[in-house]
Parts: sequence; C-alpha cells; structure tokens
Amino acid sequence: MKKNLPSSIIFIFTFLFIISHCSYSQKSKLKKANVEFDQYAYIDARKIYLKVAESGYESPQLFKKLGDTYYFNSEYHEAIKWYKKLIKKFPNNLESDYYYRAAQTYKSIGQYHDSKKMMGKYASLTANSNIAKNFVENYPYLDSLVGFESTKFIVENITNTQSVSDFGPSLSGNKIIYASSSGNPQGDKIHDWNGMPYLDLYEAEIDEDYQLSKPKPLKGDINSPYHESSAVITKDGNTMYFTRNNYINGKKKSNKNKLVTLKIYRAQKSQDGSWKNVVELPFNNDSYSVAHPSLSPDESRLYFSSDMDGTYGESDIWYVEIGSNGGYSSLQIWVQKLIQKLEKPFHI
Repeated sequence: MKKNLPSSIIFIFTFLFIISHCSYSQKSKLKKANVEFDQYAYIDARKIYLKVAESGYESPQLFKKLGDTYYFNSEYHEAIKWYKKLIKKFPNNLESDYYYRAAQTYKSIGQYHDSKKMMGKYASLTANSNIAKNFVENYPYLDSLVGFESTKFIVENITNTQSVSDFGPSLSGNKIIYASSSGNPQGDKIHDWNGMPYLDLYEAEIDEDYQLSKPKPLKGDINSPYHESSAVITKDGNTMYFTRNNYINGKKKSNKNKLVTLKIYRAQKSQDGSWKNVVELPFNNDSYSVAHPSLSPDESRLYFSSDMDGTYGESDIWYVEIGSNGGYSSLQIWVQKLIQKLEKPFHI
C-alpha cells in the first residue's frame, strides 16, 4: 500500500526549497552587481544591491558594497546607513578599512565623536600603520576641533546654482578655470560611476561679489567626450596642464583590466584664445593613472598624483623637474623627500 507523506513534512520540504531558491537567486544577483561594481559602474551596481537588500537578504558583502557605492561618490549620509548596519550585524566579518571608511564618513557629516570611535577601532587593528600612529599622537588635537567654529573664515558655495559637481579651481588672470558636469558639449555620455555627465573644463569671470559670471566651456581642443579636470596654467597664461581620461586623437585606450586610466596632457593657447596642440606627457602610462597637476611657484617643477608602482599608499604625490628646453626629469616621489627630512615616516 502506498503511503502519503504527512502534510507537515511536505510543508517543511516546500519551505526549505523556497528558502534555498531565494538565497540562490539573491546570490546570483549579487554576482551580477559585483561585476558592475568591479568596473566602477557604481550606479548600476547600487540599483541591484538595493533590490537585494529590499528583499530582506543580509550579508557582509552586500552591506560593504552598498556603503561603498555611496562612499566613493561622496554621498556620506547614505553611506553611513549601510556602514552602521555592517558594523552592528557583522563585526566579526570586517576588514580594518571599513572602520576607517566609517570614520571618514562620520567626519564628513559632522559626527566627530562617532568618527573618533571608529578611528580608535581602526587604530587598534592596525597599530603599526602610519595612519594609526598619527591618530594616537594627534588625539588631543582632534578633541579641540569638536565644536570648533572658525571666526576667521567664511566658506560659501559659489556654484550653488550650477550642476552638482563643480570643483578643481585654478586662477588665470581675472578668470577661474574649473571642472564641471554641467553638461558635456562634446556628447551626452553619462558616467556609470556617479550617473552624471562627463566632466569638462570651464572658465568663468569672478564678479565684484566673488561669484562666478558667464561660465562657458573652454574653447579649442581641451574638452573631449570623456573626463577633463584639474587644470593648472602657467603665469603667462599660455600653457595649460590638465587631467583627462586616456583619450587623444579620437582614440580611447584601456589597461589590461579594461579600465580607462587618467593621464596629464599639455595644451598651448592660440592667438584667438582657444587651446590647441594637446599632447600627453611622456611619463604617462596606460597601466596606471597620472592626474591632478600642480606647478611650483617658480614653475620649474610639476607635481601630480599617481598610483604607479613605488607609492606608499593607494596614491601618492610625485613630481618632475621641467627643463629650460621643456623636457622633464625622471620621476620622483615627493613623500620620499619628506621622509628623508623627518626622524620617522609621516602619513600624507
């Protein structure tokens, strides 16, 4: 005689099957989101992570990645929501870096006491790191900053009526050069990292109230369909060094990880005021980023940031000497020169 399974047993098996299927489905979605995340497509990755979180699924990986998609876009009020959940629910599944990111996030939104707590936890896990040592040594000084309000300076947002991303100012005569995502005149591309138009370099006049007036994209060959930012101009106003994605002469290049790195380019100002003769500097490399140029006061040295081999952190300040003939010396890491002058390493 054939016996039927009790309904309670059938229910248990059905329940376990549904739970197993849902778990597999969420992990499959996470895998897809991680691919987007690893390609720096934080906006697309975030959409998937949020759907997974809304389903009730929880994991250290999910909370880390979700927090990071906001952290790397400077959306700190949203980032801290996920870092708080991460630290509360999965304290035993954390790398020290997440205490550091939580500390930086708390500090960015003005919660300094919470920031100190996170830095204390980070320092206890990385006692031999330069960051931890500096935190311990400067602890009393950090206390003095809590509740401090400067009476010497007033900070105002002079691009409040413009786009959500305007930064990297550089003065040139009576004008200011800056990067903006107000709208890319070379195309309508949206960057997967932050969901905004690609950056271009703009110039504007500064009026008597120190507000920007008549902003417009730079004329000439500076702006491309991709990112441009962080420009510096020589005192005579004729030479510009600026940051751009690895794109020149209509061609974009990627490294072995299929990522487009940053490079520094030089341009010359023509008689009609437009920027021409864009060339990339000889120490650029497809495999790493070189960005954010800055000139020394006498314009004999060009400083920049890079994540090339030899850095002390994820990215450090490097420099080259500019020769009288316009050539460049071998690369030097600035922090190494500083370390040689100090009794012990110092974190920059």
